[in-house]
Amino acid sequence: MSLLLSRCRTPQQAHVRGRILNVLPAASFQMQKLLGLLDIELSQAIPTAAIECAGTPRLLLNPDFLSEHCRGDGDLFLLVMHELHHVILGHTRLFPRPTRLDNIVFDAVINAMLCRQYHATAGTGLFTNYYDWGKFPDRLLRPPPGWPSAGREAALKGLAKKEARIFEALYYSDGSDITYFDLYRLLLEHCKLVLVTGGGGGDDFADVPLLGSHGEADDTGNPVVQEILRDIVGGWPPPPWAS
Repeated sequence: MSLLLSRCRTPQQAHVRGRILNVLPAASFQMQKLLGLLDIELSQAIPTAAIECAGTPRLLLNPDFLSEHCRGDGDLFLLVMHELHHVILGHTRLFPRPTRLDNIVFDAVINAMLCRQYHATAGTGLFTNYYDWGKFPDRLLRPPPGWPSAGREAALKGLAKKEARIFEALYYSDGSDITYFDLYRLLLEHCKLVLVTGGGGGDDFADVPLLGSHGEADDTGNPVVQEILRDIVGGWPPPPWAS
């Protein structure tokens, strides 16, 4: 494993790692080891962030996106963790050529996981500021307004029954009663509604902004790195709802 660990070679790398380590107790989450796997680079080649596991593992961050959407250390932490979870959960191996619909489903699950585990330390601002609660399916990628302190009935008021059930499972229960298929079905039903009502352009969700590369960068090429990432994450403290 030591051969894969890299050092901070530039002030930019050190600064980004320092910001991430400010969010959580580093020892509890082995964050030094986790970030030691990755060369950190600022790049305009990707819109938000990406992790490349081929060759030398790299964490790519778009500097303009960081300036606009990750001014707080918690926002940067959530962006990095969002990318890591796509690798850890193996989403790119499930679907070698994921569609926009696939990516929305994956992001909805990942963002809910991150909000529930890290809202007390990292906050939820990256998601609540980036995604509009008043738009569907954008709101599936963020927690409800006032979450977690606001009551669920008030937070989910006005949502259709099927959509409210999705949020109930993602943010208020342990998530065991929801599957990826439930999210797919909700989104596909929306597509049919758009077609029936004559709405144009909304059925492919092309206008939904997404975090991360979603296959634009090579995040599948080094199984050793993927296995190390999973080993590190496997040693993390359990999330609060698991205890």
